[in-house]
Amino acid sequence: MGIPFKANIGLETLRQRVTDRLNGKTQAGADTVDAEPDYVAFAGHTGAVVVPPKPETHQEIVDRVRNAALALVRCRIYNLNPSKRDLPGEIITVANKYVGTVRKHIPFGEATDNGYHIPMIIFNNLKSRRFQQVSTKTVNGQIVMTRRTAPEYSIDVMDPLTSEELSELGLKQAAAERMAGGQ
Repeated sequence: MGIPFKANIGLETLRQRVTDRLNGKTQAGADTVDAEPDYVAFAGHTGAVVVPPKPETHQEIVDRVRNAALALVRCRIYNLNPSKRDLPGEIITVANKYVGTVRKHIPFGEATDNGYHIPMIIFNNLKSRRFQQVSTKTVNGQIVMTRRTAPEYSIDVMDPLTSEELSELGLKQAAAERMAGGQ
């Protein structure tokens, strides 16, 4: 009925308020509020009951986070770290409590020129990696070293493959499998 009352209301007072509500009367008192219940104010005074959204279950959270983390991103990856200059690639491992452990070999340079698909969680990890870059220069006959942190990888995000490119890639991979199986 939307009758406001305190927990310590007496039986007679409650009976009076119910009677007043049935008769269409409203009371002004210290423990009364608007004649309309609180949920109506949130519904824009339409009289509709607002149902709060259903909270996500743990499994729904895990599924949502996992799907977002494992979504593939097509990109070109270039290694900017001079100490890793001769490496053709690197095995990257990333883990968290929702996704688990994701491990993938990531090639660098020309191997990724046509695009290479990596999971979003590894993409974010590569974007956040930095290395200490040391440079020297001579100032007044003295060698001065300067240090700064620089991004370890240059990552260019590419557009996703079109359906034509996907079918062409599938044909190339099938031909490569037949060639490898025949030898």
